[in-house]
Amino acid sequence: MRKYYSLYGRLLDKRALFEAFKQVKRNKGAAGIDGQSLSAFEADLDRELSWLLLELKEKRYRARPVRRVTIPKDGGGGISADYAA
Repeated sequence: MRKYYSLYGRLLDKRALFEAFKQVKRNKGAAGIDGQSLSAFEADLDRELSWLLLELKEKRYRARPVRRVTIPKDGGGGISADYAA
């Protein structure tokens, strides 16, 4: 069993990134602010994950800002949610 000393260290594993992708796909994830769809990412999954892994290892990856969205609910009002955009 592999031992990790930080959450960041857990990201530096291509298998972990692949499992994360599978979870996003299962949850029907949507395109982010860059407009890249899940199917476009999956079309060249190995290359995309390799590139992401390289950016993470070199600490060049920068997460995009989040976008606040109001989700209407029954009875009026709504809840605010932050989504990675």
